[in-house]
Amino acid sequence: MLHENRVWRPDRTVFECHLWLHLDDDWQNLSAVQVHGCPYIYPNRNEIEFKVKVYWTRMVWLFLFILFLFTRVAFLGVLPLFNDEATYLRWGWEMIHGIKPWWYPIAINGKPPLTMLLYGLVQGLPIDPLIAGRLLAVCFSAITVFVSIKTYSILFPKRSILFYGLLLVFHPFLLFFDRLALSETMVTAIGALLLYAMVRYMHTRKVQWILVIAVLFGIGWWVKTTVFVFLPALVIFWVWLGIKKKISWKQVFFDAIAGT
Repeated sequence: MLHENRVWRPDRTVFECHLWLHLDDDWQNLSAVQVHGCPYIYPNRNEIEFKVKVYWTRMVWLFLFILFLFTRVAFLGVLPLFNDEATYLRWGWEMIHGIKPWWYPIAINGKPPLTMLLYGLVQGLPIDPLIAGRLLAVCFSAITVFVSIKTYSILFPKRSILFYGLLLVFHPFLLFFDRLALSETMVTAIGALLLYAMVRYMHTRKVQWILVIAVLFGIGWWVKTTVFVFLPALVIFWVWLGIKKKISWKQVFFDAIAGT
């Protein structure tokens, strides 16, 4: 309770008002106080901890984003041109300009055309075509890293996000191949999105996430057929989460039928 011998004067500043209430013996129990026209709302301990966690999480995401950009974009043109990069960029440019039909890579070596079409489109930027293609690969790499971190934050304690994010940013394979204009960067991005959509479905039980999974597999087929390698891993993870959360498998079956 506020001391009776402490008299509030209207000429005090807002800062003095807050300080005056802080000096009270029972200030931790205050939630909302109105003292002679001086409004003061003091958050409880849970609110303070929540705000600190939100601030910490935002700083971690910002730090990881800056670190990701530096490790992926810096010296992007130093790596030598890879043979598959030259093929994707060349065929993409020819397909966009009508020199080759869109089904040309399917007929020649059985590769789906979406990778070439995307790399052909970004060559319209007023920069080096190789840098443009690699920047697109970096964009897909960003999807892989940050969607994976988001999925991790749903399944595991958020206090370990920084450690997991650093593992992804400095993973040797991701650090090297995500800087090349290849189809693998798109495949890993689709895999990360598939895992996130599956986790979201298990938490929300909304059939829309089944539709998202089906659409992602359809897009992935036009990128590279190896995207279906994620299907067994997705099913195993699905079963593990289902047992952990004790869900109704009958409902999951009907949702899968409705979604497909």
